[in-house]
Amino acid sequence: MNNKGNYAKLLDYWSPPLDAGEPVGCIATTFTFSPVFFEEECLSRFTKMETHPDTDGPLYLIEREEKLVGLCCATVLVDQHHCRGNRSLRWDMIPAKLKTGVLHSKVALLYWSNLIRLIIVSANLTKEGYRRNQEIFSVLDYKEKGHVPIDPLNNVIDYLKDVIQVSLFNEDHPALQRWMELLDKISAVRVDWGKLNSEIPRKAVKIFPVFLKPGGKDGLTRLKDYWNMFSYTPPDYAEVTSPFFDPPEGKNLPASNIWKILRQKGPAKVVYKTTAEDIPNEENSILIHGPKTLSKNAPIHRPGVKVDFRLLSEKVKSDAVETIRSIHLKTILLKNNEWVLFMIGSSNFTTPGLGIGKSGNYEANLVYIVSKSHNKKEYKNLFNSNLKGEKTKKNIRFLEEIKPGEDDINSLEFEILPECFDSLIFNKEKQKSAYIEIHFHSKDLPAGFEIKVDNNGNILYNETRWQNDKRPLFKKVIWDSKSIPTGFRVRWTGSRGYAYWPVIVLSQKALPPPEELKDLPLEVLIHIISSARPLHQILKKYLSPKGDKIEISDFTPTIDFHKKVDTRSFLLRRTRRISNALCSLRQHLERPVFTEETLHWRLYGPVGVETFIHAIKKEAQSEEEKAFLLAELALELSKVKPVVTNNSLKAATIKSELKHVIRQIQKDTKLMQKKIRSDMRDYVKKTFKAALKWI
Repeated sequence: MNNKGNYAKLLDYWSPPLDAGEPVGCIATTFTFSPVFFEEECLSRFTKMETHPDTDGPLYLIEREEKLVGLCCATVLVDQHHCRGNRSLRWDMIPAKLKTGVLHSKVALLYWSNLIRLIIVSANLTKEGYRRNQEIFSVLDYKEKGHVPIDPLNNVIDYLKDVIQVSLFNEDHPALQRWMELLDKISAVRVDWGKLNSEIPRKAVKIFPVFLKPGGKDGLTRLKDYWNMFSYTPPDYAEVTSPFFDPPEGKNLPASNIWKILRQKGPAKVVYKTTAEDIPNEENSILIHGPKTLSKNAPIHRPGVKVDFRLLSEKVKSDAVETIRSIHLKTILLKNNEWVLFMIGSSNFTTPGLGIGKSGNYEANLVYIVSKSHNKKEYKNLFNSNLKGEKTKKNIRFLEEIKPGEDDINSLEFEILPECFDSLIFNKEKQKSAYIEIHFHSKDLPAGFEIKVDNNGNILYNETRWQNDKRPLFKKVIWDSKSIPTGFRVRWTGSRGYAYWPVIVLSQKALPPPEELKDLPLEVLIHIISSARPLHQILKKYLSPKGDKIEISDFTPTIDFHKKVDTRSFLLRRTRRISNALCSLRQHLERPVFTEETLHWRLYGPVGVETFIHAIKKEAQSEEEKAFLLAELALELSKVKPVVTNNSLKAATIKSELKHVIRQIQKDTKLMQKKIRSDMRDYVKKTFKAALKWI
């Protein structure tokens, strides 16, 4: 449900609008997490993927490779109690290692080249959160000449920088650098866009962030501060929607403190909206899923003070079919005759959820405030944004024991990774063995620890080897297997089970391409380069299980492009086709580039310039043809005129990398030049000289 009380599909907002541009990067935080759901549902929409793993097999892997490799960052920060699971190493999964509380915020910051989208939501990044539960969310879109207030974006950037630095201690951590790089990119573009968004029209709904962290100002105090910014008269009415509350035996500080926001004299009312159930054998009674302290903590000695309960149903009808959808949304609404304030987000109505005391959680919420006299329509919309619930005339009973809340870490059954285990980083340099870097944050490691590859007893590293290596903080272990793990299991003496230690990559360059993209024939590469269709569509027929291949028609005889050189004895009929492909390649390289990763893919990826060079060297049928085609390629690269936008890579950066490629091609042809005719040798030398001059 969105902030105007309308039902919508949260996943739809991971898909970009038509004018959003190219995906640049995304960051998300969550408490519980499903890596498969995030990868196949959220990331696929963010990058506009067309294939699906269940139906397209290798084509999905190819498209996923092409789409994810171009992102400067795709990272999910997951509370350490739930950070586990297999995934593609093209995106990072980082455990939030907090000393107190949990990472309970649900934030998604999505950046396409023409749009920044901020999503604040009550739903975890799981199938249940996005598809099954009743949740609430808000979406703020920032773009050039937009009108959305800039403060929430400014605050979420600061919040995300803070929470990642609490979780990752090493400033050189590659995942931290990618995270910060994306936030810096967003900060750079928001400067220009923010100039248009800094002034809020008087009639507009005001939007403010309520990001909470341990030891900071609590959520209810923040709400009171925001209310007092606009109204001299306190609210006289409050509504609270929450699936979880403090346990019955506690003081229930939220239930006490909310009355400190409301008027201290005269009538005041608090309505709690939650689920309930009938009590067997008691027809006139109902059991509220909350503690008695919700009602008991009200200042009942005052006349006009009232506590009420509204019952929320988890039964939802759609097309005459009734399904169970758990209540998981969290809201607080404050109102008087002139103003209404509505907070939505991740905070349950609990002591840690609202950040009361020093043991609060990391939470993320948005507050909407509007005046009735300035905007009667939005005042009404905001007041009606919450689920209404049903009144009951039955006798109300309360739970004497409440199930542990979702943020109750004492209810979890598995181990968390001790802080001393810093990071596992996979890397592979060209022509060298792959390896995994083991980084420890301190030498205070638990006795008997072992880092296991799987359940079969294969051990990557353990205490015995660590002691023999003189207790290093850093260890590099050679990795010989073709299969790259996405995480390892860690045990130690006295552990209840295993803790999960996710692997990240040093850079995208360390990961090999899918097998389907290795050693593609030159003619297939020509077909790819010459086509405007996406890579996975081009390769669909080539990779067909029936063995069908891309049909390459007979090539027409080439013409003499350089009259001073007699090419008749060495140029193959495909020269014209390659020449056309080179022109298409130049046009492809001229398109705006928004990340260095995209530039690297275009130049050095499995269907990039470097691969095209290798295919020419491998399949050319003479040294003269090889030298001629490589010289033509260098000449075409020198003519690239990059199209640059405000937030794309600079032309100088692209040209510098192209010049490096041209010099490498020139180096490759030097040995060939000794074996070719003098007129061709002269032509090749002149071509490279011209190419390096023009670039």
